[in-house]
Order: sequence, then C-alpha cells, then structure tokens
Amino acid sequence: IEESSSVRDVLERELATLKQELTQHVDSMVSSKKQYEQECETSANLRRELEEKCEELERIMATGRPSLGDGRVAQALRRENEDLLRQLSEVRQLEGLKGKQLQERMDELQRVEAEIERLRDEMATMRHESSFNEKVEEVTVLQQKIQEVEKVREESVHRQRSLQRINDQLQCKNQTLAKQVEELRRATDKERKSRRQSTHDDRRGLVFNLKDMSTMTDPTSNDCSCLDMDAQIKELRNALKLKECQLNTQKLMLSANPLKAELTEIKRKLQETSREKDQAQQELNEALETLDKERKERKRHCTQCIRHSRQQNARFDKAVQVYQPTDIVPGHTATTAPTAAISLSIFASSTKDGQPASDGQMVALKARFEEQQQQYQHLMAKYEKMKQLCRIRNETIATLNQGIVEKENESVNVNRIQNECVRLKQQLRDAEKKCAQFNRIQPVAGRSSSLRYDVGVQTDNDLKHGVQEQFRFKFETSKAIAPKLKQEGSTD
Repeated sequence: IEESSSVRDVLERELATLKQELTQHVDSMVSSKKQYEQECETSANLRRELEEKCEELERIMATGRPSLGDGRVAQALRRENEDLLRQLSEVRQLEGLKGKQLQERMDELQRVEAEIERLRDEMATMRHESSFNEKVEEVTVLQQKIQEVEKVREESVHRQRSLQRINDQLQCKNQTLAKQVEELRRATDKERKSRRQSTHDDRRGLVFNLKDMSTMTDPTSNDCSCLDMDAQIKELRNALKLKECQLNTQKLMLSANPLKAELTEIKRKLQETSREKDQAQQELNEALETLDKERKERKRHCTQCIRHSRQQNARFDKAVQVYQPTDIVPGHTATTAPTAAISLSIFASSTKDGQPASDGQMVALKARFEEQQQQYQHLMAKYEKMKQLCRIRNETIATLNQGIVEKENESVNVNRIQNECVRLKQQLRDAEKKCAQFNRIQPVAGRSSSLRYDVGVQTDNDLKHGVQEQFRFKFETSKAIAPKLKQEGSTD
C-alpha cells in the first residue's frame, strides 16, 4: 500500500508537470497561430500590392507613351518587383517553417495526451490494486479474528462440558453422601434414645404407647459450617489469585530477563580468563623450569669456582699475606683492589717454589684473567636479565591472581543468581502445584455451594462475567505487586 501510494504520488506529480507543459504548448501554439495569421495577412497585403504594381505596369506598357522617366520608372518597378518576390519567397519559407513547427507541436500534443491517458489508466489500476490489497488484508485480519473467536468458543465449550461432567459426578456423590448422612443421623438418634433410657424407665412397666417426638439435642443442619467454609474458600481464592499474579509477573520477568545476555557474556569472559590463566600458568611453569635449570647450572659452576678459589687461596695464603702493596698502580682506582688481589693470587699460583714466572706465563695468566672477567660480566648480565624476567613474571602472576579473584567473585555472583533462579523455579513449581490443587478444589466447592443455595446451572454469560472478574482481579493484584518485585529485583 505504501509503495502504491508513493507511485501514485509520483504519477500525480508527473501528470501535473505534463499538464503544465501541455498548457505551455497550447499557449505557444496559440501565439504561433496568431503569428501565422499575421504573416498570412502580411503576405496577402504583399500579393495585393504586387498585383496592383503588375496592373499598373501593364497599363503603362499598354499605353506605350514614352516619357523622360520611363526607363527609371521601369527599373524602379523591376527592383520593387524583385524585392516583393524575395519578400514573398521569405514569407512562404517562413509559412512552411511555421507549419512544420505547428505540426510538430500538434504531434507532441497528441503524444502528451496519450501519455496522460496511459498515466490515468495506470493510476486507476493502481487504485484498484491498492483497494484490492486493503480488502485482502481486511479479509485476512477478519479470518484471524474468526479463528481466534472459534478457538475461544471451542475452549469455552470444552470447559463447559468438563464442568458439566464434574457437576454430574458431584451431584451423584452428593446424593450418596446425603443418603449416608441420613442413615447415620437415624442411627445416632436411635442410639441417643437408647442411651436416655434410665433404670427408672426400665423398672416401670413397659408401655410402648409412645409417639416419636423430637430429641433433646437439636438436629444438625444441612449447611453446617458453611460460612466458615465460604470464608476459607474466599481466602484460598484470594491467595490463589495472588500466587497466579506473582507467577505471571515472575514468568514475565524471567522471559524478559536482562541478565541472560550478561550471564552468557560473563561465562564467555570466564572461559577466556581461564584459558588465559592456563596459558600464563604454563608459561610460568616453563619459566620456572628454565630458571631452576639455570640456577642449578650456575650453582654447580659457582661451587666449582668456589672450590677452586678456596684451594688456591689455601695454597697461596702465605704468599698473599707476605705481599703487601705500598701504592696503587696508576690508572687503577681503589675499587680495583679486589681485581689486584685476584691477579695477585693468580700470579702467586703461577710461581713454583717462590721462583718468578716467565713472560709467557704472565701473558697466559692475564688472558685467563680477562676471559674469567668477561665470563663473570656475562653471567652478571644474564643474572640481571633473569632477575628482570622474574620480576615481570611476578607482576603478571599478581595481576592474573587479582583477575582470578575478580572472576571468582563474578562466578560467585553467577552462582548466586543461578541458585536464585533455581529457587524461583522451585517456588514456581510449588505454586503451580498449589494452583492445580486449588483448581481441583474450587469447582467442587463452587458446585457444593451452588447446590446448598439452590443456584441453577451457570450460563455462558455468567461464566464469561466470572472470568472477566477473575482477570480484572489478577490485573489489579499484579499491578500492585509489580513495583515491589521490580524494587526487589533492583536491590538483588
């Protein structure tokens, strides 16, 4: 319908533009026609003048009287005749051109009229189609309504039949119960009468010329404790309606629960964080393994170095104590004293029985010292790098532990929400069971009360009215309970 309306608007706009162009063409045709008539009048005037000039020329030629100005007059008349002929040819050309333009305008006018007719036909067909579509939509809506009404009618008929069957069953049960109650009443009356017979009555002469009169106790009525039962039934109905409203609101809240997407998102994030945690734990284990290997290797190497240095120091302790340097070598600072002591121990180890070493041994010792110093620097750099790596790993472990704690809190919240959902589902099941029980009890109580008060069979209008009242009460109670439930949900 919207497309047809939009197309109809477009066609109406095109029709308006074509009408405007048509009026413009008509105006231009009228003006060209007027101009053509004017040109025709001018051409007719020129023809008349030419005829007059020709007649005058013939008359002059017929007289044959020469005059001084005959040649000049003839030349002037000839020139004027040529001018008139040229003007006549121009007027004829202009007339043909105007005729062609007029024919083109007429053809264009016919084409525009045909286009207008076609657009009118299209608009009529589109109006017909739009009205047909509207009718089809109305028919579909009416069919849906008819189906809904039929469904409701079938449900009401089925409900009425089921209620009628239950009513018949209850009537049969009521009749049997009434018979049993009557029999029990008669038995109790006889038993009471037999109990009231005293010994005095037994000693008297038995004269059974008696009449069956009423007993001392008042007989029980048929509607015993009916008022209490009615009050209880009303309370149970109110409680049932309240529970139904609560269940409906809880169902609506659960169906439109905004926490479903959040729960799925939290679960996905929890899985991602668990994967990241496992990956980080694996990397940490690998780093710890490499660190343990490096520590063991360094410890082994350091124990060997310490053992070797201790042996050297123990061997040449005396030489170190004897040698006391008086000054520091130029180019070295006081911080290079340990290096000098190490070089001294190496130099002392290079001597044998106190004999001075040769230059080759000194060079070898210096080279070995430099190599050991480079190795020591390399080990220190490696140690600093490992320390930095361990610090970074420790920071990542702390951040991951913090994230794990946060995720555990989130998981606790998720578990709490799940437990709340389970608890609400359990409450919903219990309430449904109670509702089913009340629904089973309610027709029995209603039918018994109707039998007690001799109320006739309930009609369809009464049933609809009762259903309307029930729905109205449910709506009012749910309307009153909804803000409290929203407030409780927001606080949770």
